[in-house]
Amino acid sequence: MTTATPYGNSYLQDFEKCPRLFKYKHLDGLTAPPALVLSVGSAIDAGVTEWYRRDPRDPMRSAEALKAAFAFLVEAYSDIDDPILVDDYGKALLISERTLTGYFDYYRHELEHETLELQMELSYPLSANGEPYTGRLDRVVRS
Repeated sequence: MTTATPYGNSYLQDFEKCPRLFKYKHLDGLTAPPALVLSVGSAIDAGVTEWYRRDPRDPMRSAEALKAAFAFLVEAYSDIDDPILVDDYGKALLISERTLTGYFDYYRHELEHETLELQMELSYPLSANGEPYTGRLDRVVRS
């Protein structure tokens, strides 16, 4: 049996929500099929990250960002043959496309800020026991 190590707030929430799920996921290393809401969130994150990585004058900026989001979803659902999850995949594609299209439209003319990092990992020792609290910041800018 492996020893658990902290990964941040979501790690603790897994244990509080369902200790058995915590055991299966974090100790036994088993994985569950992708949840629709998590898949969509990760796909949108991939798309927005690609969008900010590209030059704002690039005519393919939006198309490449959507391609990055869809590539994430294709990978997440690649081994799924359950009809319900296949339906979730279709919904995830549609929700991601509509959300990102709206995002790109809304922020297309935003004032440019200097992007310092697109995704920055962080770690801070908790005062109670010194264990690290970890997370990630998306798009750190200087304005």
